[in-house]
Amino acid sequence: MTKSKSRQPSRQTTALRNRSNGIARTPTSVNKTTARVAVEDAPETTERDEVATTAAEVATDKATAKLSAGTAEASTEDQPIAKTVPALGSKITSKGAAEATTAKTVKEVPVAKTVKATGTVTSKTAPPVKINAKSVPNTPPLRAIPSTPAGIGGKGQSRDAAKYERRHIERQQRYLAERRRRRNRIVITLSVILLIAVVAGGTWLIVRQYTSGAANTAAPQGSYQEAIFNTNYPPVDSVYCDQLEGSIEHVHAYITMFINGQPSPLPANLGIAQASTGTSTCYYWLHTHDASGVLHIESPVNEVFTFGQLRDEWDQQFVSLGFAPELLLTSGWTIWVNGQKYNGSLSSVPLAAHNIITLAYNSPKAKPVTTYNWNGL
Repeated sequence: MTKSKSRQPSRQTTALRNRSNGIARTPTSVNKTTARVAVEDAPETTERDEVATTAAEVATDKATAKLSAGTAEASTEDQPIAKTVPALGSKITSKGAAEATTAKTVKEVPVAKTVKATGTVTSKTAPPVKINAKSVPNTPPLRAIPSTPAGIGGKGQSRDAAKYERRHIERQQRYLAERRRRRNRIVITLSVILLIAVVAGGTWLIVRQYTSGAANTAAPQGSYQEAIFNTNYPPVDSVYCDQLEGSIEHVHAYITMFINGQPSPLPANLGIAQASTGTSTCYYWLHTHDASGVLHIESPVNEVFTFGQLRDEWDQQFVSLGFAPELLLTSGWTIWVNGQKYNGSLSSVPLAAHNIITLAYNSPKAKPVTTYNWNGL
């Protein structure tokens, strides 16, 4: 009795080995341990259910391994599966394995397994495994494709692409044309402004020359010549003595003189030649009619006259009228013209119309005269 009991486990082990020869050992995708299972006294339906359960579990394991590795497809190779079967009389279904799959799917993975059990080959297809795209790691986000017309820049453009490109070229042409128009307008505007400036400048120069020429129509000193009317009174510094007073130029200047602090007015009839009978024989262009200080400038020509010409006329032809020798000195004189100090020489003082001239020799208290009542002169 004892001996037979000790051999009984050995016989069971041998039977299990013989019965499990129909199931081959193959490593699954999730590295499950291969086991040899001996099924004794199991009905045929139970074995088929166990085979289906084993196939479903293998498919679930493969799908889980593929998801963890970042791969969406499962292997479809046929492999014999060895699975440890629980005790006899227990019924295992594939419902529990199917509930482990993900609800949201992006792809179905078919799994085919060939299982040998008791000499019968059974082929089962695992239920589709649905993979959630959000659960897959390292998946880049989808980007929107720009709506660029097909065919642009290549051959065989579509009608819309050709229309789009044609409009683009037309816009570029309009833009370039507008730029050219703006540039031309700027150039034309600048040219007109420059032309106006040139014309205005030329006109101003012409007018200035004309006015200055009209104002300076007076001939240079000594340029005008005429016949001598009275040989006893020849011309002095190009100033002639004519029979009558000139009518071309007739202006007046006012002269006040101080010599050694005393007033020294111009004498009357300076520049008017007289006969022994007291009648006037000729008139120098520069002359006086009284001792008021008003100098008459009357000549047949417009000419620029100076005090030096009047002084020489006084010294050479009318010295008897009280010519002061200080008038020949070039220093010691203080001169004002229209109230402003004149820095030129005594001989160069201009005898222009309505000039108010003050001459002071050695007279520090002398004051310039600034106003005079011309009384219509």
